[in-house]
Amino acid sequence: MLVLAPWELGWLLKQGRERTGRLTLDGVVHYRERVPALVLLASVVLVFVVAISVTATLGFIDGAIERSLFSWVPGWYMYTGFEPPAYSIGLYRLTTPFNILFFGIALPWIEELYFRGFLLPRIRWLGWKAPVLNAALFSLYHMWTPWMAVTRFIFVLPMIWLVHRYRSISIGIWAHCALNTVGILLTYFAVTSAL
Repeated sequence: MLVLAPWELGWLLKQGRERTGRLTLDGVVHYRERVPALVLLASVVLVFVVAISVTATLGFIDGAIERSLFSWVPGWYMYTGFEPPAYSIGLYRLTTPFNILFFGIALPWIEELYFRGFLLPRIRWLGWKAPVLNAALFSLYHMWTPWMAVTRFIFVLPMIWLVHRYRSISIGIWAHCALNTVGILLTYFAVTSAL
């Protein structure tokens, strides 16, 4: 939150300032078409179902990559969120709302502005390959969890395709925020119920 968000948002605002003389995302962030509420809702539900299905059915790939290529990474770094935390449950309860605010809402929103609102429109000339390249870049960008690159690529591809198809980053923003927030809440309930 202290590095990625300011860099991505700052860079976008800098681009806007160079174009217009003021801090703005106008002319920098594209794919701002409005979609009907039903299309938005259906898209978010579809993305959510695909992401959960891919994670549930192909999650073993993450574990296999982690064990074979990243066994040298310390165990404390591989925190899955389903074991009791190393700190008090009270502190965990206190920090979870901040986790939701920053990693469930703010960072996904900024990532969508950058990856789907800025990068994706600039490679749309690739046609159907644009969402594929964008999904690959987004998956590799999550360098702190490289063992998840394959499954992340698979489950974000439908979301990116929908954003590309409807030229609407609102689909990506809502879906990404929903996925992250639900993931944080599921982890919270799993940890707190285990104690």
